[in-house]
Amino acid sequence: MRNRFRAFGVSGVLWGLSLACSVLPGCGQVAGTSKQENGDSVALAVAVIRKAKTLDDSAVGASAVKTSTYAAYEVLRDKASKKCLIALQHDPNPILVVYAFMALNERFPDHDLFPVLMKHLKNDADFEGISACFPYRSSVGDACFDLLADELTPEQKAQVLHQVLTTKNSLALRWWILQDWQIPPKYLGRMRKMAAAGDAQVLVALARFRREEDIPLILKGLERSPFHALRAISCFPDERFLPHLAQFQKKLLAQKFWSRTAREFYVAVAQYKNARALEILSIPLDQQRDIPMRKGHLWFVAEAIAESKVPAFVELREKLKAMGFDEREMEL
Repeated sequence: MRNRFRAFGVSGVLWGLSLACSVLPGCGQVAGTSKQENGDSVALAVAVIRKAKTLDDSAVGASAVKTSTYAAYEVLRDKASKKCLIALQHDPNPILVVYAFMALNERFPDHDLFPVLMKHLKNDADFEGISACFPYRSSVGDACFDLLADELTPEQKAQVLHQVLTTKNSLALRWWILQDWQIPPKYLGRMRKMAAAGDAQVLVALARFRREEDIPLILKGLERSPFHALRAISCFPDERFLPHLAQFQKKLLAQKFWSRTAREFYVAVAQYKNARALEILSIPLDQQRDIPMRKGHLWFVAEAIAESKVPAFVELREKLKAMGFDEREMEL
């Protein structure tokens, strides 16, 4: 995640706009150059970034060009002082904040950015960005977390996790953490209350504990937020879920559109590795059934059992390959 933002820079041509250096405390104090000269160039770079519509990568588009926004970022990174970059962390412009955070991390690698990150985890101000040819949306908190995620110590991760589980926010990192991080048992009670209140993102984290008392919460999630509940069942394939999965498949087979939920469904069923699971996985092959999105279901089954060593699943996989559904050549 971090590397996506490390490559990013600032866009916009230096328009010849002038900004008083007093607005940017400490900006432009670089050894060997004129303080006034640096202050002017940094102020111009900040003005360009403020006008930017997107946070740009260092090379954008099919021609991999460096945008004027990224050129402005390079000025900010190379000429702004630490004091200036820290001051910009309080700016209301999300693109400017993220670029300044990137510049701090790159130019002053010994500076402890974790306290700044913790403040930004409350900042869900969003912005648009472009990475290579791909546009995306992110937020200040998510972008700063992406930049430092791989460098966090266990103690720092514990602080981030506590904030994620005890404060409300709409950051994407919340979902990622709950899916991938090991959550200490002390948070079980809190997560159960969150799940009961309809917070489906915590279901996977709960499922990893494989506690019987959490089965009703996951089943309730299957009704309200099936995507998250199915991912939870993949982590906790208890036999008591199977009848509910069989019923849920009927809804999926009647759908006339592709969905990620259908993919997660077959992944969940494949975790059971038994005769009932094989029966459910084989249903999309039944030509007597009216299945509007049959091709999609067959691809998802092939994908779900691609690495399985269960003999019955291997046989089903070979049958799918003979029909043209090889997950290595997946098409929808």
